[in-house]
Amino acid sequence: MRPIDREPAPLSSVVAVVAAGGATLASGRYSWYGLAIGLLGAAVLAVGVARGVRSAVTLGSAGLVGGALVAGVQGAPAGATLVAVAAGVLAWDAATTAIGVGRQLGRAASTRRLELVHLAGSAAVGAVTIVIGSLLYEAAGGGQPLLALLLLILASVALLTALVRD
Repeated sequence: MRPIDREPAPLSSVVAVVAAGGATLASGRYSWYGLAIGLLGAAVLAVGVARGVRSAVTLGSAGLVGGALVAGVQGAPAGATLVAVAAGVLAWDAATTAIGVGRQLGRAASTRRLELVHLAGSAAVGAVTIVIGSLLYEAAGGGQPLLALLLLILASVALLTALVRD
C-alpha cells in the first residue's frame, strides 16, 4: 500500500498564484512600492503553497494586501485598491484551502467540485466587497477621506477571514 500524497490540491494552488498575480498587477500599475511589495508577497505565497506552509502563505498574502494599501495611499484609484485587496485575500483563501484539502484528503482525491464551490463562494464575497466599497466611495464624494476606504478594506479582510476560519 502506497502512502497518501499530502501535497496541496492543484486547482486551488493555481488559483492562489493567479490571484496573487492579479493583486500585484492591480496595485503595481499605480505604485512602484506597491509593485515591489506585491511581487515579494506573491513570491512568498507561491513558495508557501508549493511547499504546503501556511505561515508563508499568510505572510505572502499580507504582502499582497500591504502592497495594495501602499498603492492606495500613493494615489491608486479606489477601484484598483479594492480589486487588489480582494485578489490578495482570495489568494490567501485559495492557498490555505489547497493546503488543507491536500492534508485532509490527499492530492489523488477527487476534490475539483469541492474546490470550485469554495472558490466561487470566496470570489463572490470579494466581488460583493468590491461593489459595496466602490458604491460607498462614490457616495462619499469620490475623493473623501482615504482613511474611510482603508478601514473598509480592513473590515472586508476581517470579514472574509472570519468566514473562512476553520
